[in-house]
Amino acid sequence: MKRTLAVLLLLVAGCGARPAPPRPAFPPTLGWDSWNLYGCAVTEAEVEHQADALISSGLAAAGYRTVIVDDCWFAPDRTRDGSLTANPTTFPHGIAALADRLHAEGLTLGIYESPGDRTCAQQSGAYPGSTGSAGHEAQDARTFAAWGVDYLKYDWCGPGVPAEMQRAAFRRMRDALVATGRPVTYAINPNSGVAGSVPGATGTWAGIADAVRVTNDVVPTWRTGAPATEDQGIADVLDRVPPAPGTVRDLDMLVAGLPGVTDEQGRTQIARWAALGSPLVLTADVSGLSPDLLAALKDAARR
Repeated sequence: MKRTLAVLLLLVAGCGARPAPPRPAFPPTLGWDSWNLYGCAVTEAEVEHQADALISSGLAAAGYRTVIVDDCWFAPDRTRDGSLTANPTTFPHGIAALADRLHAEGLTLGIYESPGDRTCAQQSGAYPGSTGSAGHEAQDARTFAAWGVDYLKYDWCGPGVPAEMQRAAFRRMRDALVATGRPVTYAINPNSGVAGSVPGATGTWAGIADAVRVTNDVVPTWRTGAPATEDQGIADVLDRVPPAPGTVRDLDMLVAGLPGVTDEQGRTQIARWAALGSPLVLTADVSGLSPDLLAALKDAARR
């Protein structure tokens, strides 16, 4: 952790006034993310199954084309030269091969990393190793570009620090992605896992990322009744929607279709997230979605 803070202090000191090159404007992402369904048990085969379900259900044709492999996709340790590699057991063909398959089917690939020494799963002890991007931003961005990655979920998992230190870390990866020349949608989650924080809900993140999380994690329930600094239900988020000037406001992933959420509640989340301009990223088993939820998702994609 000391190394993480030292890296961030250096970033603040060196975040000088040189502006980043203009970034392309990306619309809110529509797709699927592995975390709520699989967590650290995610595998290549399961990701491919969900990708196939996006196509067979008609969701891909409606616009749900981004398949995001969340935390725990990587080998626990970097290679001798500091490179990231896929976990050889769970992703035996590697990330580039997965990207090739998705691209051939008209889909895009998203991947997960963190600006600290460790990802959130590593920070919590749910996954071994220390493979965060701190100090490896340029190297990791080049790796992602070479693999054909189209979307990066960059998730803060460190200690509570001043907002400008966080912005410096997020700018570092932003600039590294731009330098590769590959258009990559850049979605950030400030303060994830930091007690007493509301990610992205204060200050401005304009120009730093394409989408910024402005809520704490949304869990599969209608209402938790918890303060904004803790896990939220669908209704909790709708009670207090923070602004996000200059960027796409990310209200967190859809929990529609997960146990604990009725179809009516799921349809409400889909419709309201769409009306508020949030990304629409499924986390349930796409092959098990009800006809009502599929219809709601396709309707929301026309926003």
